[in-house]
Amino acid sequence: MAGVSFNVQAEVIGAKELSKKLNKLADDSEVKQDIFQELLKGGLLIQATAVRSIVSVTPGSTPGVRYNPKRDVKISPPFGPPNADTGFLHKSIRVGFSEKNSEVEVGTNVLYGAWLEFGTQTMPPRPWLAPAFAANSAKILAMIKKIAKEAVKKAAT
Repeated sequence: MAGVSFNVQAEVIGAKELSKKLNKLADDSEVKQDIFQELLKGGLLIQATAVRSIVSVTPGSTPGVRYNPKRDVKISPPFGPPNADTGFLHKSIRVGFSEKNSEVEVGTNVLYGAWLEFGTQTMPPRPWLAPAFAANSAKILAMIKKIAKEAVKKAAT
């Protein structure tokens, strides 16, 4: 079978200079700080969404009674967010961060927060944190992309 072969070469003018600028960008503390600030804002968005989901009475909730102290409550349906009862869970949701490692963490140190999120052998889950993350992840990613795009644009000039 006869064939045709050819070789194409191209050069991007200014590619080496742009590459150097982009490498510097990776170490740019201002860009790192800007991205970290957006991550922190994202953590606060997740926290606010999680709190809102708990303090809003979930549709389909049923009346119930809790003891110690005795009180009437609205029991959320399985797989919906838990309803606030004592207020302890939603008041305990914190945003932690490590600027050094560019990490932001949202969660609680309340033991039953995990039980509600994932369920137990006797109780189906009533997730409150994963849905808050899912509801905000695209927005957080867009915030970070915006900072990255501006930094690349600045580096290219």
